[in-house]
Amino acid sequence: MAKQKIQIPKIKKKERNRQIFHLILGLIVVLLIHFNIITELVAFLIIVIGFTISIISKKKQIPVIHWFLKRFEREKDLKKFPGRGALYFFLGVFFTLIIFKKETTVAAILIFAIVDTIPPLIGRYGKIPHPLSSKKYLEAALGGFIIAGFAATIFIPWYQAALASLAAVIVEGIDLRARLDPLDDNITVPLISALVIWLIRISI
Repeated sequence: MAKQKIQIPKIKKKERNRQIFHLILGLIVVLLIHFNIITELVAFLIIVIGFTISIISKKKQIPVIHWFLKRFEREKDLKKFPGRGALYFFLGVFFTLIIFKKETTVAAILIFAIVDTIPPLIGRYGKIPHPLSSKKYLEAALGGFIIAGFAATIFIPWYQAALASLAAVIVEGIDLRARLDPLDDNITVPLISALVIWLIRISI
């Protein structure tokens, strides 16, 4: 009996824009960390300010901020937790920065930015079901792995980039947020990628 093709809903324009926005944000943050503009303190301040804005945004429409939220935020988060994705992303940046060295953090954040956004954008074109998710295709994960691996070689050796990207793809493929709420892949993926890089380096 032929295997039934898994059904992945067509990605909506708003969701596609959200993914592109997160990718651009991730790349900008990578550059700002690399040039020492975003440090542990700066990341912490961004989180504090971000949570404050999120709380206010639940009751009032803040000019400019509301414009971005309406165009890039998921409807459920817009009502319950405005800016959730960006805030969790900066939490991941902050934790990675305080635990690991800058070079490791930059590579890990770059890997996450690509692995988290590229597969959903190309996921409709796959045929092989993802072994860890009923809502994703293996080809999409492979595409994210290859692109992230190549990109990370800008900052770290190829074998570290390959293994860290592989770990990121595996973790991102599992819906941890649904299984172990409130864990979020914006936090877990960069931390695990950075941990893999660190483990490789101390074992050499």
